[in-house]
Amino acid sequence: MEEKIIDEIKTWIDIAEKNYIILKDYLSGAEYNLDDIRGCLHSFKDSLSKIRYLCKTYWKARLGKSIDIPIDSLLEQIDTALFMLEFYSRERARVIIQFTLSLSHPKVEEIMALIGLIKILLSS
Repeated sequence: MEEKIIDEIKTWIDIAEKNYIILKDYLSGAEYNLDDIRGCLHSFKDSLSKIRYLCKTYWKARLGKSIDIPIDSLLEQIDTALFMLEFYSRERARVIIQFTLSLSHPKVEEIMALIGLIKILLSS
């Protein structure tokens, strides 16, 4: 069962990393369909939530202690971005996403670095 959870965590990490790369690319100026970016934000949020849940489950079973990944602020900012994207034009989408993600604490880059570390630790 432990191996199954590890594989599932790694799968969700891969999904989160792919979505993060797309979002970074978009925020750097690459053109994407706005519906694709919305889908990417939803998928990114879902994958982060799954990673947190599965890691808590894994660490509780393995270490007897639940360790939380501090992503609540980022999830809230993703929700804020998705909400705002419903009311503003496509031309403002990039700045909305960039601004809302910048309000997250810890920053999205820090969370992705932590998730990268988790992936390395689970691979050893």
